Amino acid sequence: MNAILQASSENQSKVVSRIISTAEQVEKMIDSAIQALLSFNQALAQTVTRQEKEVNQQTALISSELQDQDVREAAAMLKISKDLEHLSGLAGSIARRILLVHDAQGIQELAQLQPLAIAVAHVSRQTLRALIRQDLLLARNVLVSGNLVDSYRSYAFDRLREQYDGWKSENEAVYVLTASQSLEHIADYSTTVAKNLICWLDRPNACGHAA
Repeated sequence: MNAILQASSENQSKVVSRIISTAEQVEKMIDSAIQALLSFNQALAQTVTRQEKEVNQQTALISSELQDQDVREAAAMLKISKDLEHLSGLAGSIARRILLVHDAQGIQELAQLQPLAIAVAHVSRQTLRALIRQDLLLARNVLVSGNLVDSYRSYAFDRLREQYDGWKSENEAVYVLTASQSLEHIADYSTTVAKNLICWLDRPNACGHAA
């Protein structure tokens, strides 16, 4: 019996290690996607799309390794793994949007996106580092600061729409507005990840409040 418990514990540690490694990769993906967005860097965008495939492979491995885990523990870890896959997909979506633009002329004044990008990068980085460190306090801080970030994002998005008529080209306007929506999706889902992380780390108390 002890050998079985030990094997289960070792497998759980392996899965947790894989989840943390995947979270580190997703954090880099989001940072790269935002950087590629602000600088219209198609080479960097291509790197993000390659990394998305790697994350998908990792999450598939996590799912297969969770089959031998306790059902409740496995469900919590599987949800976090799917969260990481979703965030990776959002970063990949930004990268693919960049690669779809064949005529970059006119997409030069991207400073309007910077305030929004900074807010989104902050909340996503805070969420993923809470996961990497398995830091319950940091995860809760994401939710505490969520309203402030939401307000800032709403303000930044409203400013972008107000500036629509002043942009030099329709191409730039569509690019910036679409990009801002993608950034908002990353911020929104980062909050969801924080809730699921709290549920995983503080299962006896948190699931009813963090669902």
